[in-house]
Formats: sequence, C-alpha cells, structure tokens
Amino acid sequence: MELRSVPEADNTARIYQILDAQRQQLFDGLETVPSATYSFALYDEGQWQGGAVASLYGNTLHLASLGVVSQRRRAGLGRQLMAELEKIAARERCRYITVCTQAHQALGFYQRCGFEIFGELVDCPFVGTTKYYLKKERD
Repeated sequence: MELRSVPEADNTARIYQILDAQRQQLFDGLETVPSATYSFALYDEGQWQGGAVASLYGNTLHLASLGVVSQRRRAGLGRQLMAELEKIAARERCRYITVCTQAHQALGFYQRCGFEIFGELVDCPFVGTTKYYLKKERD
C-alpha cells in the first residue's frame, strides 16, 4: 500500500462515485440525487459588495459561505443574499437550508433569518469560540 498526495478534483470524483454507488444500493430506486453549486454576488457601481456560495444535495441547500464588505454591513445586503438563497431553496423544493457559523461571526444574523441551532462544538476551531450548526426547515 502506498499513500500519495493527489489532485483534489480527481480524488473527490472517485470518492463521490463510491458514495453514489453505496447510496443507490441503500436507497433502491433513488438513482440520481439533485446536486448543484450556486454562487452569486451583489455589486454596486461595478464593485463587489458581498456574495454567497451554496451547495444543493438532495433536499438540502447548504450555505457554505456568505460575506459582505465591512463598510456595507447592516445595510441589508446579507438579507438580499439570503432572499436569493430562499428562492433557490423554493425552486429546488428543499426541505432544509443549513449553515455553520462561529460565535464571533453571524450567529445572530442567521437566527434573525429564521435559522435554529441544532448542534454546537465548544472550543472549535479555536479555544474560546464555538462553532454552531444551524438549520431552517421549509414546508
């Protein structure tokens, strides 16, 4: 056996092939699972002001990252990005939207957007902060 460092894209593709085959065996009749990546941003006079990246897998849209330039925070841009995320979730008939955040980042923002905490890790990824796992369940 030999352990090698390999290109991420090739490695990921091979791992997903294995996981897809396993899913097909376990969930008979579920041949394909909706999956996609969404990336969108807000611009003001040609200048990037904020953006979001989310991944769809099955019935869940996971918000991987969301950020707004510091000068434009609390100006509603985060809410605009979240509104687009909600549109995607509705169009894709998602049951859940999920996100992870740190205590020092946007926990309150996500809670104001209707997310609820379903898990947390204390002192992760650094001592003195907590990582929160949040979900928003849709009808």
